[in-house]
Amino acid sequence: MFSGSVIKEGQTICYLDQFGTELPVKSDVDGEVIKFLVNDGGMIMVFSL
Repeated sequence: MFSGSVIKEGQTICYLDQFGTELPVKSDVDGEVIKFLVNDGGMIMVFSL
């Protein structure tokens, strides 16, 4: 998935790795990816997004 990608409601848009378990993140709505705020492999903190 890249910036500019068209997505559908319920589509998996990325995965979060939590202690070796990949958790899918699904879109709540149809739309377009404008920008990813975290680089692939980057770390995020709880409530940082």
